[in-house]
Amino acid sequence: AQLWCSFRMSALKDYSVEQVMEWLKTVEISEKSLKAIENLKMIGEELVDAEADELMDDGVTGDDAKRIIHAIKSFKPPEDTAEASKEADTQPVKKEAAEVKALRAQLADAEKSYTELVALKKTMSAITMPVGCILQCKEELKSLPEEKRGPTQKKFTMYVKKRDDILKKLRELRGTFKENSENWRAITEIHEGSMQVVSKNSNFNFGKMVTTHTSRVFREQRAALASIKEVKQKLKKLGAL
Repeated sequence: AQLWCSFRMSALKDYSVEQVMEWLKTVEISEKSLKAIENLKMIGEELVDAEADELMDDGVTGDDAKRIIHAIKSFKPPEDTAEASKEADTQPVKKEAAEVKALRAQLADAEKSYTELVALKKTMSAITMPVGCILQCKEELKSLPEEKRGPTQKKFTMYVKKRDDILKKLRELRGTFKENSENWRAITEIHEGSMQVVSKNSNFNFGKMVTTHTSRVFREQRAALASIKEVKQKLKKLGAL
């Protein structure tokens, strides 16, 4: 304990006149006592070696002299200057590291969104062809005699499979979007609409509806790509890319 006290006091002993005055302001002594010590221009070594009665003789009040002596004995040196400087130097690095981490997370989200949107637009666009062909095959089958329906029936089966494969893919993609979000609802609408095409007019309306959705998805896709480029530029400036 004596060694630790000696160490603490030795740190105070090294204080300049200015540092002594700054420290005394934290001890909460009166202005009169503070002024008295200021007039003495005491350095740290002089203050540590001073006795309470000596301080009182120099104009410090009795209560303040006791406070100062107690403060000297319980003096705790501030954080080592070198360590403080080192920590201050690391602050920008820590801040930069946090910024890089946040940007990388943002980039990952944007890339994921872009990939999902590309797949969604591509799959949505693909559905109109088999749906239209199924309708065409149905119309042809109505006008063909039984013995000549073979090739058309084969095409019909092929397009039904294509439609069903695309609808399956759309259902899978729907799981990547938040329930009741715009894209989630669009997939549901396209899925239901594909089963309701029974005429040229309904096929036209279905195609128009799909185009509306794919155009919107394309805009979202471009926004995601712009976000990717922006984040990559920021990471590049930080030397993290």
